[in-house]
Amino acid sequence: MTEGRARVARVRLRTAAKPNSPGSALKPSTGLLRVEEKRVLWVLGTGILIAVLFPSPVIKFTLAGVLGTFLFWLFMTDLPLALCLLPIIIPANTLFEGTFNILPGVNYETLLIALVVVAWSSQRGAWRPFEPAKPMPAFVGLLIAFLVVLILASAQTFALGTPPIFELVQIYKNQWIYVVLLFVVADALRQERERQRLMVAVCIAMILLAIQPIYNATYELARGASLLRHRAVSLIAIQPNIYGGALACFMPFPLLYFARKIGGKKGRVLFGLSAGVAGYVLVLTLSRGSWLATGAASLMIGVLFERRVLLILVLVGLSAPFWVPEDAVDRASEMKAIDVNDPNLKEDEGSAFVRVDQWRMIPSVLVDSPIFGHGYQRFPWVYKRFGAYGWYKGAHVGYAEYAAEAGMIGLFFYLSIFVALAAFGLRLAWSGTSAYSRAHGVGLLGSAVAMAVAEGFGSRLKVGSVTAFLWMYAAVGIACWRWPAGEAEEAGAVERERRGLVRRRRGSAPSAANQRFSRVPGGE
Repeated sequence: MTEGRARVARVRLRTAAKPNSPGSALKPSTGLLRVEEKRVLWVLGTGILIAVLFPSPVIKFTLAGVLGTFLFWLFMTDLPLALCLLPIIIPANTLFEGTFNILPGVNYETLLIALVVVAWSSQRGAWRPFEPAKPMPAFVGLLIAFLVVLILASAQTFALGTPPIFELVQIYKNQWIYVVLLFVVADALRQERERQRLMVAVCIAMILLAIQPIYNATYELARGASLLRHRAVSLIAIQPNIYGGALACFMPFPLLYFARKIGGKKGRVLFGLSAGVAGYVLVLTLSRGSWLATGAASLMIGVLFERRVLLILVLVGLSAPFWVPEDAVDRASEMKAIDVNDPNLKEDEGSAFVRVDQWRMIPSVLVDSPIFGHGYQRFPWVYKRFGAYGWYKGAHVGYAEYAAEAGMIGLFFYLSIFVALAAFGLRLAWSGTSAYSRAHGVGLLGSAVAMAVAEGFGSRLKVGSVTAFLWMYAAVGIACWRWPAGEAEEAGAVERERRGLVRRRRGSAPSAANQRFSRVPGGE
């Protein structure tokens, strides 16, 4: 009988440690969020809700003081937990815009990142060391090189004097300051559960940030207004195409978690709900480039990694007539009918014409100034010269923007970031040490594909509130790579805890069966 029990115990342990078993990741014994984590989320959520409902300057400054004190305390005492609030804190910049501009160049993002860096430098020495840590992946070096090239491209802008140098420094700082999160999150989240918790927080934030755009769009449609004039926007971005790009970058993660049945019942409900809400708001943005980006990433994941994603796409497509607004259907039909060679395209479809025109001007722009381009932040002037409009126009194609502003060198590093990020996600998907890390690798690959496609129809990589999320997703993947967590080790820890409870209850020494069990791989 004793030998039989030992055999059963060994089988159970091997099953728990099986890498591909459904639900083997994102299933901590204490649930998705602990009590103290839920309290922190409620405090921050309540403060933001008050700011939304009562947007007066007095309330803004009061909340800024209260929440600022609370966040400072939390960051300085528990940085891994505080980092999980970033998905809500970063978009809150829109609520407090102008409140923190006390000194020139010092704004909300400056104070937030300064707090993150100070907390990181003061706490990292006390964290449990995991050695040896693997080096940063290649895309991090390419990203830094790209930022350096933009600084070099700014020299020409400085020489031309438009925009002014101080304004140029402010723009550069505001656009790329969230890159700091890549290093902090990758180093701070050394435990598997901390990384899982951050992605759970992102899913919760995406749901909360989608409530207002869903309500606004539903209200406008109910009163017979055109959705095209009331497209969904959010605190993440007040421009619908940029908001759509952020949603397209986010979608692969909850979609894959849900399809792979990760996280138990609560996790599947959360991931399924966040994917559904994000997908619906994505439709309401009427952002055709973001639709293509989401479709490309989902198809790639479904064909190469998870067939259930294809099934989900089929079900969504079959049910679309029951929930997709008519304006969105018309928007998609217009995209199919666009003829890029039509000379009347400029009059019939201005936004499409601008994108096509900016794609066409890339060769001419590179030939005219091939090395460092025409200067950072000078795209409107470049488009006035090379575009068919003859007007000052912002970038509607990210590749055209950096070809114009940073030349061939900048464009090379810009393209390399997406390729290297996708390659890193693929590597993590194949060689991750846990089901969660492999799933995150697939999601990161999908996110890189989505961003690369979306950049062909807009310029989103320079928007801090969008790429801050991308850098957090990438940082979680880096943390999975640098601080691997073996599922067999985790299963052994859970089993050791269970055996300790049994021994204390019995008040006796371990039996022969327990002694044999302790020699099973993953045991004590």
